[in-house]
Amino acid sequence: MPTISPPAKPRLVKSPHRQEQWESYRRGFMATVRISVFPFIFGVLFLTAALSRGFTGEQAMWMSVTVFAGSVLFAGMEIWTEPLPYFALAITALSVGSRHTLMGLTLPPIFKRKSGRPPLLTLFFLTDLNWLLTTKAHDVPHRFAYFLGSTTLIYSSWVLGSVLGWALAGFIDQTTIDATRSMGTIFIALVILMLSKGFKGSRWPWLAAAIASAGVGLFAPRMATLAGVLTGTITAAFVTKADHAE
Repeated sequence: MPTISPPAKPRLVKSPHRQEQWESYRRGFMATVRISVFPFIFGVLFLTAALSRGFTGEQAMWMSVTVFAGSVLFAGMEIWTEPLPYFALAITALSVGSRHTLMGLTLPPIFKRKSGRPPLLTLFFLTDLNWLLTTKAHDVPHRFAYFLGSTTLIYSSWVLGSVLGWALAGFIDQTTIDATRSMGTIFIALVILMLSKGFKGSRWPWLAAAIASAGVGLFAPRMATLAGVLTGTITAAFVTKADHAE
């Protein structure tokens, strides 16, 4: 009597597209390992500063988790009084985080998405570090997956640093905390890096933004970032219009 063999178990085969996405994610994660110490330290300093200003540990952690923008958090604490100055807080947040406008304009062509814009959650997780790494990863097939890989480690480092800052409250001196509150420095350093070899695209918007940010920063440091973003955005519009005219 012939024996009947059991049916073979189906094999799960990953599609080449999925494999490329996973590899791009992995590369983004690994590329961030060497710089993940920076968001970690920033998280430590923010929690320590928040606790020294009278925030409870729970309040500071909630702010850290829901507002993924260290420079905005530090600037907001500078004007945090009772009653809360809601309008001043909103203007401060927009001014300090305005560089993300210029950064966000570059995302659609980088991610090459059919919808013409990246997912809205990208805006929450957008930072100087993952944006810079993603824009320079020209050989990665899926740069959105690369961005997510980088974001995973940056956000995790930020939150873990915040937890440690809660535990180390009182051991970090005020001078160290004050040194992290510069708003325009990060933007200018970012612009200089973008002007370095390897960036594909017109450098005029970034050069104009750097000059404007540095110039305004000499007289009004709090407006340096906003000036750079506005100048870079306007210049980019003229450059794009000139390219289309040709």
